[in-house]
Amino acid sequence: MRHDSSCCESDQMQKPASGLAEQFRDLLGRRIGNAQLSGLNNIVQSAPSFDQVKKFVEHQGKKSERAGRFDVKEFWEAVGKALAGLEDEAWRLANEAGLSVPPKGSKPSEVRRALDPLFLRLAREYVQHFVAHSSMLSHPS
Repeated sequence: MRHDSSCCESDQMQKPASGLAEQFRDLLGRRIGNAQLSGLNNIVQSAPSFDQVKKFVEHQGKKSERAGRFDVKEFWEAVGKALAGLEDEAWRLANEAGLSVPPKGSKPSEVRRALDPLFLRLAREYVQHFVAHSSMLSHPS
C-alpha cells in the first residue's frame, strides 16, 4: 500500500510531539534517559506492525510501575495515548486520500491490515519529533 508523502508533513507532527516532551520536561535526562528514548525510536523505526510499537510502550509502563517509578509510568501512558491518537489520524487521512479501508465497525484485524502501514508511518514521524525534542530538553546548551 503506497501513501502520498504529503500526508505526514513534518509540521503536523512536530507541535503535538514537542508538546508532549514539554509536558515531561522535568523527567527528561533525569528519570527518562537517552536509552529509553532511543529504545522507543528504535522500536518504532524497525517494528513490522503498529501493535508491536504499542506493546513496547505498554511494557515500558508496566516495567516502570513494578519498579515503583509511577512518574515514569505516567510518561509511558501519555506516549501510548498519543500514539493511539494517531490511529484516528490514520483513518482521517485514509478517507481523505480515498484509500480503500474497511468501515470503522469492521473486524479489528481487517482494519489493522489495511491501515497498519499508515499507522506506522505516522508513529515514526511523531516519535522522531518527540525523541528529538526530548533530547534537546534533556541536554540544554
